[in-house]
Amino acid sequence: MAIPDDEIRLEVIIRGDFVGALLELLGQHPEEPQRSAAGRNPKGKEPPVYLTVEAAAAILGVSAHTLEDWRWKRKGPPWIRISRSCVRYDQKVLQDWLASRSVQAIPKT
Repeated sequence: MAIPDDEIRLEVIIRGDFVGALLELLGQHPEEPQRSAAGRNPKGKEPPVYLTVEAAAAILGVSAHTLEDWRWKRKGPPWIRISRSCVRYDQKVLQDWLASRSVQAIPKT
């Protein structure tokens, strides 16, 4: 089934490349992110990856409801509130938070 030309189809990508998605909607198809003169992304780093609540919950091995409860109680990994009903998790921050929760067992002597 073909999508009519007058209908806009917006695909939400977990990577969170909002500028790229906007440019694509406007008919501009960037092949690569804009590069600085040195051939790198501006500031020399990759753009952040923003995860949905469901994707973050899957990585952590908990339910989306548990993440919602943690946000309400102000605990758990840091999150980004984009709007009243839209929450995202920065993948790097989520991985760092998870690594910080690692516990080393102390052997009994």
